[in-house]
Amino acid sequence: MINLESEIPLLLFRYQSIYVPGLGSFIVSKQSSSIKKTDAKTILTPPKKSVIFRDNLIENTTLINHFVFNFNIPFHEVEKQIKNQVNSWKEKLDRGEEILFENFGKLKKSEYNFYQFHQDENYFFQNEKEIILKKKSTLKSKFLLFFLFVLIFIMLFLFAIVGYLIYTFGFELGPLLEEYLTM
Repeated sequence: MINLESEIPLLLFRYQSIYVPGLGSFIVSKQSSSIKKTDAKTILTPPKKSVIFRDNLIENTTLINHFVFNFNIPFHEVEKQIKNQVNSWKEKLDRGEEILFENFGKLKKSEYNFYQFHQDENYFFQNEKEIILKKKSTLKSKFLLFFLFVLIFIMLFLFAIVGYLIYTFGFELGPLLEEYLTM
């Protein structure tokens, strides 16, 4: 007997979608990492994968081929066993029960008669934890800022003195400097 509940989650590590004949497809959706910066901290959110379920997608034989080639079960036998399993699932879902996939999630029927998949938060190791990096205000960085401030202040003061001398003596400053330097 094939075990769809344990094989589907394993196959989703290798494939982007797994079609279950007569039911629908489990699809892997990827979300990139993100960086949010504020004045006080930087928040890094790691990349995530999530699984969604759609019942109206194009059929493929990935699931059937998996059992045929890896478990040496004839194609028609795999089709028959999957059909029986899906019929059993549909009966449970119609009664309002859930189909549990261990460490993967659960499939249930919504109030609008759609199948909904709710992923276990630990599947794909996605725990949506954010990494928060706080900006450190060290003594060294404060000293560097103070040093730069003092240096800029000194440069502005020297420019002011040179500007005053040029304004006061006009452009006759050149001969005065030559005289001073030759002494």
